[in-house]
Amino acid sequence: MVALSVAASAWGAAPATAAVPVGGGLPPAPTGPPITCPYGECVPLAEFGEVVPVDGVVTSWQTTTSSANAATLVRVRAGEVAEWARRTDGHSGVGAGSEVIPVSLRVRAGDRLTVGFSGTFTGTVPAPAGSPALVWRTKDGDTVQADARIALSAAIEPDADGDGKGDETQDECPRGGSIPCPAFSVLADDVGLLMPGDAVTRTFRVTNTGPGLIPASGWVAVRGPQGTTATADGQACARAVGGSSSLRCEVGRVGVGRTVTVVVTASELRAPAAMTLSIGYLRQPPLWPGPVAQRYPLAVPTLASLRPKVRVARRLVRGRLSARITCPAAGTQDCRVGVRARLASPGAPLARTTRRIRRGRTVTLRMRMPASFRAKLRRSAPRVGVTVTRTDLRAVNLRVAGFARITR
Repeated sequence: MVALSVAASAWGAAPATAAVPVGGGLPPAPTGPPITCPYGECVPLAEFGEVVPVDGVVTSWQTTTSSANAATLVRVRAGEVAEWARRTDGHSGVGAGSEVIPVSLRVRAGDRLTVGFSGTFTGTVPAPAGSPALVWRTKDGDTVQADARIALSAAIEPDADGDGKGDETQDECPRGGSIPCPAFSVLADDVGLLMPGDAVTRTFRVTNTGPGLIPASGWVAVRGPQGTTATADGQACARAVGGSSSLRCEVGRVGVGRTVTVVVTASELRAPAAMTLSIGYLRQPPLWPGPVAQRYPLAVPTLASLRPKVRVARRLVRGRLSARITCPAAGTQDCRVGVRARLASPGAPLARTTRRIRRGRTVTLRMRMPASFRAKLRRSAPRVGVTVTRTDLRAVNLRVAGFARITR
């Protein structure tokens, strides 16, 4: 039989109501002789398998190997063809070491679990002294014997909804099942009105309100404006794989009532801006997305609403050009502007000035024109442009221009 045992308390209970381990642990290192399957795939005879104590679904299994092997968990049931449990993560075989291999294999109490393989399996453990040789059968009916064992450890979960997925780590929720699902509340702090180009740090407190818990593979996914970083309980969140723009914060087991503090920082905001959180945990397969992602908008005015307005007078007054400039009421701060007057055709600036204008107010700026412009004005009606640039916004260049043909 496979060199692992099942605790006596697990026998006879069907179906499972919680995860049941099959096997008491793996040896620290494989030291038995290699076993070679001459061709095809070899499956141990049923009497050498590990007895399944409860109805349910095998969600993962392990074996100890010294190198990568083409090995697979096999369910043997009396009167039926053996079923090979292919991995659910898209990979194949077993890596060296004691890799946890995800599967979804329905079992009934009394089934046996064994390890089938092809080629040469190099991760065996010695057979106990005086024990019979282990026998594998090939698909063609031949047998292979070896004085060695393949270590096996597996986890069986309940399947109350009968969908062939483990209720604890593979279902979004057991439909009508016995394992409760988690629910969440998210409390976000108020960061108020922001300005384009600002940096902002926002804190989210994510609480599992129960009745279920998240197992050890819990995570929070964060999306935000460009340049977003995040931490969860002080640990930095990593960029998600596959070129995703989201951040993934590993939070581990989240029990009922536990709160995870997620701090999100974004730089150089632009409207519209928002931060989005979603909560989930690893399923095999797939990634359970948890509740629908929650979006938290950031109050950032559009650039269009923050542009100043400028109107240029058509006549000089005492040699000065007048321009009425309005600082928009949108946003949170007064305007600091740089003003430059120049001929519409290329040429050197005629005048420059700076000014602070209170939010929502209009002022008239008067700029003295040089003598060369006043002389030009006696000969023609030149077209003048006045450019107004907001200089108070971080990393944002807002510029508007007004034009007028100046007459005497």
